[in-house]
Amino acid sequence: MIFKVNQLNRNDKVDAFSLIEVLISLSIFSVLMLLLNWSNLFDRLAKQPNEIANQLQSKIIGGLISQTKVPNAPFIIINAPPPCEDYELTIFAGGIVNETKFSCKQSIYFINKSGQVSYEIAQ
Repeated sequence: MIFKVNQLNRNDKVDAFSLIEVLISLSIFSVLMLLLNWSNLFDRLAKQPNEIANQLQSKIIGGLISQTKVPNAPFIIINAPPPCEDYELTIFAGGIVNETKFSCKQSIYFINKSGQVSYEIAQ
């Protein structure tokens, strides 16, 4: 009986992928994912002022939501989106935003206490 079982195991091969096939498929998958996210690689390139203002507004809204419900800290600091990431913005508990004004990429951005972002193109 043991001999018959061993004989069956030698004859029945299980089909599987080889290591090279798995590595090739992983490399193809990673190249495809890189191509799909190609636009995200160029975030530091020059952007239009309205795109920077929209991204900053989105970050402020996220910070306001986290600070108005149950704040974990008395304040949080949010960085402006690239290429203006050197500028910081403070959102206090209760959803109060520190008013600030900064210039970046030949535009001046204004943030009021409620977190509204506006900009004007500097001349």
